[in-house]
Amino acid sequence: MSEHGVTILRLGYRLGRDPRITTHLALVARALGAQRFLFSGDEDKKMQENISSVNQRFGGDMEIEHIKSPMAWLCLLYTSPSPRDVEES
Repeated sequence: MSEHGVTILRLGYRLGRDPRITTHLALVARALGAQRFLFSGDEDKKMQENISSVNQRFGGDMEIEHIKSPMAWLCLLYTSPSPRDVEES
C-alpha cells in the first residue's frame, strides 16, 4: 500500500437510486483499508452518517466527503507528481 493511502472516488451518485450500492462500495473500501471515500453527484448527508456510524462502531477513520467537481480533483491528481517521480529527480 502506498504511503499516501488509498482514496476511492464514486462518480455520479444519484440520491434515492444509488444509496445501497454506494454504501456497499464505501464499506468494502473501508474493509480493504481505504483512508478516504469521495463521491460526486447528489449530496447525501444520511448516507455519509451511515458510513461514519459504521466507522465508529467497528473502528476505522476513513474520511467520507462529497466533492462537487470530480474532474477538477482528477486533474489535480493527474498533474501531481507521483512519489516515484519525486524520488527519481
